[in-house]
Amino acid sequence: MTDSMPGHLPSEDSGYGMEMLTEKGPSEDPRPEERPTEDSHGDVIRPLRKQVELLFNTRYAKAIGISEPVKVPYSKFLMYPEELFVVGLPEGISLRRPNCFGIAKLRKILEASNSIQFVIKRPELLTEGVKEPIADSQENYDARLSRIDIANTLREQVQDLFNKKYGEALGIKYPVQVPYKRIKSNPGSVIIEGLPPGIPFRKPCTFGSQNLERILAVADKIKFTVTRPFQGLIPKPDEDDANRLGEKVILREQVKELFNEKYGEALGLNRPVLVPYKLIRDSPDAVEVTGLPDDIPFRNPNTYDIHRLEKILKAREHVRMVIINQLQ
Repeated sequence: MTDSMPGHLPSEDSGYGMEMLTEKGPSEDPRPEERPTEDSHGDVIRPLRKQVELLFNTRYAKAIGISEPVKVPYSKFLMYPEELFVVGLPEGISLRRPNCFGIAKLRKILEASNSIQFVIKRPELLTEGVKEPIADSQENYDARLSRIDIANTLREQVQDLFNKKYGEALGIKYPVQVPYKRIKSNPGSVIIEGLPPGIPFRKPCTFGSQNLERILAVADKIKFTVTRPFQGLIPKPDEDDANRLGEKVILREQVKELFNEKYGEALGLNRPVLVPYKLIRDSPDAVEVTGLPDDIPFRNPNTYDIHRLEKILKAREHVRMVIINQLQ
């Protein structure tokens, strides 16, 4: 939880935190290729995690009679599920650290924010095994928060590392969200080498700080190898994570390659040539592009959504480019 985070929920509105998620319609900007592309997975999920963390901390504080948010002792709730538990979470979702949830579940939790309550049947369990007095000093409190921040940062770094290595295994230069669940259900399809002894491959949110540090220490040795394709090799939406970032990145690269190939052919070459999108935009009559699906204009692939990318690839055999006037 960052220092700038407020000490209370903005409102009791059932749409808690959802104002950040409002999707904007298509821009009227005539230069779409110069606009930033859609937010990356990290840009979307990080604010959602912070909102859920604030929600949990606020509800937990309310349960123990404190007006300011208090960090949830997740390990205690896991150890004593009969005496310490949460009600009102969406069906199929149990209490975990927000870093362990995907985008879909984070959004479901925020939508159900008004229903969520922490139940403390035995308050003494919360201080069991704690040597420091309950009225802890600010110094000790800050030290604990610092350890939490360090652990969260390490998890983000390992997550980024795994995504980068997985992208490399797929033959692209961009990070791709690792489909942990599908890799687990398809043993042998993706081989992970170079992890420290005794550390299995799994979601970074399940590791402690020590193992996270050990993984980062051997980052250069870690390698992902895709031995055989399987359904879900590229992440698709499911209950755990409605993220198609990985698939979109690959589709976008495939459309770029297609356009470069067709542009090279239009120039009379037997090799792909990088399409000069800005020059074509400035001289729209210089290059004629045919064969695209009816509702899709020719633009930089970075501006297409995933559905248009898929439609273009299905029509790839029909796509043609013709040079009408020499581009300046």
